[in-house]
Amino acid sequence: MIDLAKGELLATATNPGARLEGVTAVLLATDDDDFNALASVVMESNVEGHVYRVGPPHGSHGVVAPYTGGDILFGTALVRHVLAQRYEEGARFVVRPASSPRPPASETLFVIRADRRLEPITEQQRVTPHEGDSVVLLVPGLSAEPAGGAPPPPALP
Repeated sequence: MIDLAKGELLATATNPGARLEGVTAVLLATDDDDFNALASVVMESNVEGHVYRVGPPHGSHGVVAPYTGGDILFGTALVRHVLAQRYEEGARFVVRPASSPRPPASETLFVIRADRRLEPITEQQRVTPHEGDSVVLLVPGLSAEPAGGAPPPPALP
């Protein structure tokens, strides 16, 4: 389960004079690209680690999002609306041992190190999994009709 920062914690995190001890990473993935961009700039000096955000749509006309820095989660191909669209089309987030074969067309989003550190894949940082690590993947859903027009396999009882 992922706990979201709410209320006072979020207010503290965005207070330019505050410092959040023990916070080693912040992942901003709201559906408001300008909020993610502004919060990434404000929070960057308030945490011990990195601040990451989901990228805005290409050619976005947001007020702030296309023009700010910050490390973009998953690179420029998997921006927020693309992630949402793939999820709507049946893609799911799965965790697998790094040594397991990757499903076709899956995207690696995070590497979970054997020591439980989370390392995101970003536009600027490609992470190589090692023995004992796990990966968080975005795996495409099964379409109603597989390629070639063959009917889908029967459902399991």
